[in-house]
Amino acid sequence: MLLVAFIIAAVCSVVGFGISLFDNPVSAAWAGATNFVVLLLLNWTVMYFSMPELVGSSIGWMIVANAVITAVIFGLFQGFSQDYEDGYFIASWVFGLVAVFVFVGVMWIWNGWFLGQDNADYLAHQVNVTMEETNAYPNTSDQHMVIVGAQAAKFKANQAMNTESLGPRYQLGEGVLQSVTGHMYYIFELEHIGWNNANQVNYLVPGYVVVDAEDPNAASVPKLDFQMHWVKNGPFGSDVGRYVYDNGYRDVYVDSLTLEVDDNWQPFYTASINTPAVRWQDSVPRAFISVDPQSGSIVRYELDNIPAWVDRVYSADMAKTMLGWWGQWGQADYQAFFGTANNRYKVEDDHEPDIVYTDDGPAWQVLMTSLNSDTSAKYVALFDTRSNRVRMYTAPNGLALQSTVSAAFKNSESNLKGLEASSLALHKIYGQLTWVASMVPSGGGGEEAQSFAGVGLLNATNSDAANVIIGNDKGDALNQLSTQIARGGDNNAPEAEARNQSVTGKIAKVEHVVEGGQTFIVLMLEGDTEHIYRGQVGDDFDGLSEMFAQAGNTVTIGYIDTSNPVRNISSYVDNSLTATSNK
Repeated sequence: MLLVAFIIAAVCSVVGFGISLFDNPVSAAWAGATNFVVLLLLNWTVMYFSMPELVGSSIGWMIVANAVITAVIFGLFQGFSQDYEDGYFIASWVFGLVAVFVFVGVMWIWNGWFLGQDNADYLAHQVNVTMEETNAYPNTSDQHMVIVGAQAAKFKANQAMNTESLGPRYQLGEGVLQSVTGHMYYIFELEHIGWNNANQVNYLVPGYVVVDAEDPNAASVPKLDFQMHWVKNGPFGSDVGRYVYDNGYRDVYVDSLTLEVDDNWQPFYTASINTPAVRWQDSVPRAFISVDPQSGSIVRYELDNIPAWVDRVYSADMAKTMLGWWGQWGQADYQAFFGTANNRYKVEDDHEPDIVYTDDGPAWQVLMTSLNSDTSAKYVALFDTRSNRVRMYTAPNGLALQSTVSAAFKNSESNLKGLEASSLALHKIYGQLTWVASMVPSGGGGEEAQSFAGVGLLNATNSDAANVIIGNDKGDALNQLSTQIARGGDNNAPEAEARNQSVTGKIAKVEHVVEGGQTFIVLMLEGDTEHIYRGQVGDDFDGLSEMFAQAGNTVTIGYIDTSNPVRNISSYVDNSLTATSNK
């Protein structure tokens, strides 16, 4: 690191000395010496604290900064040694700054406008994209849905901090959603509050806080059985980023150090090791490391040999960058300067990738829009968090962007408490693409901790405020969704893939129940003691009425299969009436 700082400082100082030598050798010598010392100290400081050392485009900006400082220092020394009217002082400044801007311009053009077809193809193929049809989008298990959003999780983690009296010494760090033995949790880091407090506990952090992401009623659990010597934002040598940097990883990007736990709840920091893709473009993963914050052991893995418990290899920022490359050049040839926007796509504006857990594992979910229009989604991308594999699904007609969905939740008449939708994610539930939101009190902002207030659901292809569902809990929301699908209550008939099933049997029992101000007819069939069949009074089902739904009648019932005991009726035929009318 000191050698690199020395070389850059020396080169800039020698160039400045050479330019000024013929005007005043003594002044040039003093300026060169001063410039060298200033740049050496500055470069070493920047490289030590910024991490990493000169990787990718950072070398360019380091040279730019050094050139500007060199122009200023030599200009000042020219002013001391020459009459200002001679113009040397101004000329030095102008020459130095013009040189800097020329360098920046050349670097920008070389790195972007004249990237070339081969480099563009190479960047576009950093992701392994498989084009899929809309109906191939993977199902989300209704038994393992993430319904506790980031804000609600932080609220519960703060409660745990207060319960364990951790507040005076530690504060909550980042909360990371991850799967542990097939269940979803947020793992919250603990960080020192001030260096004095850190010194009193010998820089050790006792553990982390666990928040259940699937059950809002589960208690938050601090796990404090560890002695973590290296953590994020730790003072002095206890910072895990500094520790990795000083132990063999100075010439690469260590991307997104993240606290993850294995299936035995042992904590590790994980990160990808990145180097530039081409020229001074952004860096891409080349390897992967895990850091044991207790022992300090750093283990490097090849990308095809990542431990099974690891959820993240590719960070959200990296997924966004690589999808941007694919969007620019994956389906269109490279065009220098100002090419057309045909067949070019971008990640949805003002939206960061969300991690979702489908039947195929964890993935970054990203909506892709047209490069020249972002009013609707063109593709839904699932970027595998453990590899560069991307499943690119054609967006169905009517798939709204998140800003539209958030407004629908806010303006819905069913949102009586004025709740806000947080942690929006797209899921396929009961065969239907559905937006799922963690509902929180209004006015909390994007990241501020807020208590869990319910589960919001909305048909993704018909995101009208009238179709918003807000349930007190997951069961309530899913029950409303299955009823809505069965009735076609979102102005759409139930889709063929919405798990439509049918059963024929004899009615054993008929009851009427009232839920949420609505009256339902509830049926049980002979020989089927595990299910009840429910239809809302007033729905347009032939033959389903208080008059004709009677015990002993043979009926054929269509229903939405949600794997729950209650089956919401989507169609109803009374075979006894049909048989009578045919006599």
